[in-house]
Amino acid sequence: MTALGHFHPQAWPADHWPVRHWPAPAGSIGIGHWPDGHWPTGHWWEAAWRAVVLPGIVVYRAESPDEDGVVVAELGIAATALVVTGDPSSEAWFYLRAISCCGVLDVEPIRRRRVAFDAAGNLILPVPHAPIGLELTQSAAGVTASWMYVTNGQATPPAEFRIYTNTNDAGWTFDTPAATVPYSASQSFSSDLGNSWSHDDELAVIVRTVGAAGVGEEEPNTDDVTITIDKLAPDAPATVSVEVIAS
Repeated sequence: MTALGHFHPQAWPADHWPVRHWPAPAGSIGIGHWPDGHWPTGHWWEAAWRAVVLPGIVVYRAESPDEDGVVVAELGIAATALVVTGDPSSEAWFYLRAISCCGVLDVEPIRRRRVAFDAAGNLILPVPHAPIGLELTQSAAGVTASWMYVTNGQATPPAEFRIYTNTNDAGWTFDTPAATVPYSASQSFSSDLGNSWSHDDELAVIVRTVGAAGVGEEEPNTDDVTITIDKLAPDAPATVSVEVIAS
């Protein structure tokens, strides 16, 4: 085992962690909260019950997504993070189960979280989903890019969206985005890209998501949408009539 990392607050798939609002330090891999109504009693999350009925979480590790895991940690209810290690270019699957004070494990379906390590043995941070439904529209004010983001099953939520442009197939560079849009709870997003292109230019656009600093990196999608810039003069009136008035 050569590398260290942590699980971060938003990197575990939403609703797949048995503890609500589980905190974790910056730079670790995240979690979320278990959905309401999935516990043997409706009172597990009231303050008077939680410390007694749910004293901890059991963490399992498996070397493939299909095999049973082995216990690697038993965490108390106040734990804030789990250190994970891995060999270079390796991967592992972790899953979690709540345990009662009597040693009874929860009976929820197992939801596994894949963790990977790069060639240097460093933990590969999770990335958000790629945007979907990218569209480009043009008006007198310029070009507008619009897209959607779906949170279901995300490894970590985005911090922002980055918009990259490529004019007349000049080539892509992802060093500096043409624009950024902060993430919000909305599913629909847009960015006004301006009106700096010439008539008949071919404008291609890629929108990527990026996780919060220390939580995730920019996801690498290359799904571009292209629009041809139209700056022709407006159409003439459809009909012209002349009325002669006697003086």
